[in-house]
Amino acid sequence: MLKDDDNYYVKQPTSLSEGDHLVWKLNRAIYGLKRVPQYWFNTIIPILKKLSFEPFSFNTYLLKHEKKGILLLLYVDDLLISASTITDIHTIRDNLRKQYELKDLKEAKRYLGFNLIRNRANNTVFITQTTFTEAILKKYAAELINSKALTP
Repeated sequence: MLKDDDNYYVKQPTSLSEGDHLVWKLNRAIYGLKRVPQYWFNTIIPILKKLSFEPFSFNTYLLKHEKKGILLLLYVDDLLISASTITDIHTIRDNLRKQYELKDLKEAKRYLGFNLIRNRANNTVFITQTTFTEAILKKYAAELINSKALTP
């Protein structure tokens, strides 16, 4: 939600019958606004606090449910929940659904460009950036091969 003293205006879409000469004042934050992450954060944090989550002092986007040991990572409109039981995850998800329309992507395989590899037997999660690394190498491979920086 926008603050009362924030004024954002957008051009009317040309597809509307009135043409493109009108300007609209936004009542809500939309994608593309520079401060959208902060607006969303200010909106969802009070709800997460009601669900007994508290931000870590060193990172306000990583929250912990002290009693249950549930971790919640918030990045703009992406939310990742880590808990010891699927029931705990579903409870948090269902409570958030009372407030917001959520898209449940099931078990996370990727998050913010990271690959997440879970080993349930060993109770571990391995995090890589293989996809990102491969993309960088592919993009700059010819440049690196021809570069004198790689020459001994």
